[in-house]
Amino acid sequence: MTEPERHFLTPDDAISALAEGDEVHTFRGTVPGVLIGCDLSRATAERMIRAAKFVEVAGPGAMGMGHGIAVTCDKGTTFFAHKSGFDFDGLPRAVAS
Repeated sequence: MTEPERHFLTPDDAISALAEGDEVHTFRGTVPGVLIGCDLSRATAERMIRAAKFVEVAGPGAMGMGHGIAVTCDKGTTFFAHKSGFDFDGLPRAVAS
């Protein structure tokens, strides 16, 4: 089976796609079938995005739940809520660093 093409984001593009407000909802998978969600301050969300190993557009499952920004660090991947109707396809494709 062929892997889908990944769409990496720059930190600035990811931050521009974050849901509006002073807090941003996130979730993370812990064990199969279990998701843990929490609200982060916008400043914390931006720091996590800037410190990430890489940031990319999430897959259809997370996208369908309104959490289209996947941020990967040493401890795993956190999915961040994005602006309703945000056009990820309109963003340039970044190169993973």
